[in-house]
Amino acid sequence: MIINPVSPSGYTIFCDDIRHEVTGKTTLVGVYNNQMVITGTLPVTLPQIFAAITLRLTPPDKLISPVVKIFRSDESEPIYVIEAEIEPTEPELIPTPALYLEPDSVTFMQMGFAAQMQGLVINGPCALKVRAFIGEDEVRLGSLQIMVQSTMPENSGEQIEE
Repeated sequence: MIINPVSPSGYTIFCDDIRHEVTGKTTLVGVYNNQMVITGTLPVTLPQIFAAITLRLTPPDKLISPVVKIFRSDESEPIYVIEAEIEPTEPELIPTPALYLEPDSVTFMQMGFAAQMQGLVINGPCALKVRAFIGEDEVRLGSLQIMVQSTMPENSGEQIEE
């Protein structure tokens, strides 16, 4: 059975840095899987954190310009907003499918965004959530759970109440 991708869809990779090389390659440095663990005394200020966001849309002839937002789970206002502009394309400018594509292939448009957040203050456990808004629809593009691990005094013999 062939399962075609659902549209719209996408994903986000959170990392410490995104480097764009002169050869056209992109390097993601310090990639987080699904969570970041912070050890130490709160609040902690993250010098920077990046989100490499990929959004896929189909069909190309019915696209609405998306707005991508990054939220913290402990706040209602977005901490980062990207407004993408999709220009209407003249039919003669739409590329023809490549010869190697199968006849029942699904074509889509892929957009990439690099969001850099600096000086993010972490007061406790939370999540960074990435959402794309396309018309009235909300598309979930990923999240990063931020966990806090408190430090324990070494061999102090004291009991800590929780």
